[in-house]
Formats: sequence, structure tokens, C-alpha cells
Amino acid sequence: MNRLCCFFNYNPLYRLPIYKAMDQSMACDFYFGDSVFEPLEQFPPEELKGFRRMFHTIKTGFKDYKWHQGIGCLLHGYDAYLITGQIDYLANWLIIIYAKLIGKRVYCWTHGISRLEISKPISRQIYRTFFKSMDGIFMYNRFKFAIMHELGIDDEKMHVIHNSLDTEKQTELYRTIQHVQRLGLIIWTGSLLLFPA
Repeated sequence: MNRLCCFFNYNPLYRLPIYKAMDQSMACDFYFGDSVFEPLEQFPPEELKGFRRMFHTIKTGFKDYKWHQGIGCLLHGYDAYLITGQIDYLANWLIIIYAKLIGKRVYCWTHGISRLEISKPISRQIYRTFFKSMDGIFMYNRFKFAIMHELGIDDEKMHVIHNSLDTEKQTELYRTIQHVQRLGLIIWTGSLLLFPA
């Protein structure tokens, strides 16, 4: 049976519903980093039957790069890897290099990138190398496809996953506050989506 290794830098509470859906429908193991160095509520990882291990995250002291202690154990027994699309997590690079050397697939789940992040030539090249090494890129919306395309990322590699948050809870919230819309209030849910008129 093909097995997917999901290595994510953190286990935020708002991602629990989508991770549970993955846990129930796919053959995957979950590994998480224990910190993103900012206050963000976690869910108990034991709620996932595929949870395998939590790694201690440390700052390397070089720019914003981080390392996960003991990450080498992920490098055996998997057919494919799903990682976050963040270049500042050195474990992501280790997984990419290892997987490419032995012919395994690597996918990433990302917000995409901004023009500011690729404004310097060296940053542009690092992001290009990172994303071009992916077999598939899962994004939250199509908004940043154009920027990724400018980097030379193949459109066929990019896929949108709209339900990556707790959509049931969001829908419930929207139903209870419909009357608020008349007041001109905006409720921020963490991501701004722009839809053409």
C-alpha cells in the first residue's frame, strides 16, 4: 500500500477538520513541529490515528531558518511526502533532496508567495528551486497562481484546495451572523479571497 508522510511545521487547531478528513480517507502518517514561535492554538495530535511524532523546533540563528530535531526518521518507508511550502524550514529541504535522490514524490501545501518575497534575485532563485522540485502544489486559492507562473512553475502542478479550513464551523458562524452584514461589519477569517465580479 502506498503511504504518504505528512510533515507539517505545526498542528494548528484550525486545521484539525481537514487533517481528520485526510486521516480517515488516506493512508498517511502525520508528523508535526512543536512551535512556530508565535501564539497559535494547537490541537492534541493524538486525535489523529495516523499521528506518529512531534519534533522539537529550534531556531538555527541563521536568518529565520528553523530545524526539527530527529527529522531523519522520516526518510524511510514512504512513497510520497506532503510538506508545507515554507523555505525557512530546513527539514523541508532535507525531505526534498532525499526524495528526489531516490525517486519519491514530494508535494507541498502553501499559501503561495508574494511579489515582495521574490523581489531579490537570490530569493527568487531559492523559491523557484523549491517549488519547481515539487510534483504537485496545493494552494488555498488561485490568487497567487500568476506569481508562481512567473517563477516558471508549471500550471498543471498547481491545484486549489478550498476547504483547507474548518468550513463547517465557518458556515455555522456565517448563518448566525447574517443580520450583521447589514451593519457593514467585516469578519476576518484569516484569508482574503478576491472573486471577479
